[in-house]
Amino acid sequence: MARVPSELKKTLIEMLTEEEKKKRDNWWLTKWILAIIPFWLKPNVLTFLRVFLVIVSYKLWQTQNEISSLQLLILGFAAITDWIDGSMARTRNQITALGTILDPVADDLLGFWIILLLVYSNALSPLPGFGLIFCELALATGAGVWLLVELIKSRKSGAASRVRVSAIVLDNVKVNIIGRYRFGFMLGGLGLLILAFARDRATLFFYFGHLYPPLILIGIALLVLGFIDNKGRLINIGKFVTSIAIIMTILSVIEPFALIAGRLLVYLSFAAFALEIVGYLKNIHDAQKAA
Repeated sequence: MARVPSELKKTLIEMLTEEEKKKRDNWWLTKWILAIIPFWLKPNVLTFLRVFLVIVSYKLWQTQNEISSLQLLILGFAAITDWIDGSMARTRNQITALGTILDPVADDLLGFWIILLLVYSNALSPLPGFGLIFCELALATGAGVWLLVELIKSRKSGAASRVRVSAIVLDNVKVNIIGRYRFGFMLGGLGLLILAFARDRATLFFYFGHLYPPLILIGIALLVLGFIDNKGRLINIGKFVTSIAIIMTILSVIEPFALIAGRLLVYLSFAAFALEIVGYLKNIHDAQKAA
């Protein structure tokens, strides 16, 4: 498929998307996590791991038939793999065609399962739950149908302009900054709802309360030893341990407000979806006009 002509100016959304990726890839949190992950571990492995964790979560649901803290931890780790595999691929020059296709599929699989888990547990009403699934499927289907139609037209007519339209649209239906925030709002909101309805969250926060003080001390000790011996990996592990302790503290603070905050983020994801649709329609219009 033809590349997007260089004379076409990038849209504001494209520029914001590139800027967001650069900031995420160069953020200290991303850097020290990547420093811990060995180079032999490929981004696609993390993507497949995300799919595997969804299957594990489903099997756990079949066994317990209720939301547990273990579900929260499994799905939380799956969400972390979504955040880190893209940065791994870009910063380590490990981008593959398989990863480009598989990553959004794994993302949707994770999001859909969390929604179904909450709906079946009566933690989320069916209307917003299935509404989120419908919106995601409608977006993916609409983009796919448009690309297929343009590709068929270009092959039948042989018109270079049609190929250009297809190339431009293909570039613009990739995950952009609005889609990233929409998915982040959705996962964050659904995660807080899981937290609010976890049957054993009291036990989880009991351990949080006892674990985070020694974790902070261990993290600081590793940081000090790393700086003294100039060992970057030790410093990164210290940051990791300290950050886990901070996350435990933050979750403990927001736990009473998890239900309200979760629902708010879910509704924000609907608003972001509307903006994303408008942006895609405008990009398609601009693509047709440019061709």
